[in-house]
Amino acid sequence: MTPIYFPHTYVTRPVMEAVQACFSPVVLYQPSAVDIPPPLRDWEKTGRVVLRVPVPTEEEKLASLLTEFRNWAALHRDKRGIDLAYFRTRKDRWPFFDETSGAWILADIKGKSRAETPPDETRLLNARLLLRIAQEMDVQDDSLVADLQRADEMEQTLFRHLRGDEAIPPQETGALRVAPGEGADYMLKERIGAWALLAVADAVQRGPEASGIFVTASRSVVEHLTESGALAVKVLEAAGVPVDSGRSEDLESWRRGLLERLSGLVHAEQAVEAADKLTWPPVPTAEVPAGGATLRVYLYPGQSPDALLRGSFSPFDEPGSEGDLDTRLKNTVVAWVER
Repeated sequence: MTPIYFPHTYVTRPVMEAVQACFSPVVLYQPSAVDIPPPLRDWEKTGRVVLRVPVPTEEEKLASLLTEFRNWAALHRDKRGIDLAYFRTRKDRWPFFDETSGAWILADIKGKSRAETPPDETRLLNARLLLRIAQEMDVQDDSLVADLQRADEMEQTLFRHLRGDEAIPPQETGALRVAPGEGADYMLKERIGAWALLAVADAVQRGPEASGIFVTASRSVVEHLTESGALAVKVLEAAGVPVDSGRSEDLESWRRGLLERLSGLVHAEQAVEAADKLTWPPVPTAEVPAGGATLRVYLYPGQSPDALLRGSFSPFDEPGSEGDLDTRLKNTVVAWVER
């Protein structure tokens, strides 16, 4: 069972390093097979991630809508460059149609409400569009953080040179943070809903390779799931997981043992009781002190991935029963990695 990272479709290098300390590889959904960020392609080549495009259709139409949004965003920019708030004001309407659009006129002739639930194909296209735009914003934020870090390192180097302290190693900077920042959590509810639609459309999740283990590096995602009302039980908290420890055999053995136990919980009939009886493998000690990650694991007993994800849909977005995921997964596990 391969864990799935959610709800973001792009991860920074520090986040990837922290996640990889606990799970390797992880599945990373992509809203489109076009213009996948280069770092993700590199990680796929090294086996760190499995890039999956659940809906590889209508790429030209998606690209056209993305272009239209970029043109619109050029006139309505905020401090992040791309204004996702646009979707908040139009989330119950089909994108980029004004009052004189032929689509709206046709809807009026047919006597349909403009806020009426659009067909599955349109909802999926809207979800992919939002995730594409959100991904671009995440890439922009990551680039900005990297630029700030480089500037900070250059400043430190200059000060050390002026003081004659070249032998003193540079200080750790605060720019390199692993938790998604303000941009990554912007419109989080909408992101999760869009990602959930993509997950329900994933054919792999309806087959024998379906996964009930979801991984995130965002505290806000865990809080959102808690506020949604789904019952969660914290079954594990492991601190000091070695990060940047290379190909450590001890760490790989720990990851295998962790994944085996989490996979068992996903299938357990009495999951809470099963979790209470588990003996978790001890976290290995890092050979080189490179910082550690904290892993918190939450069990959603009696909540299959399908049931948990459907709690993230708005009434306008809920798919039909034809999108049901594999019912053999009795429970869902959410792992939060923090550094």
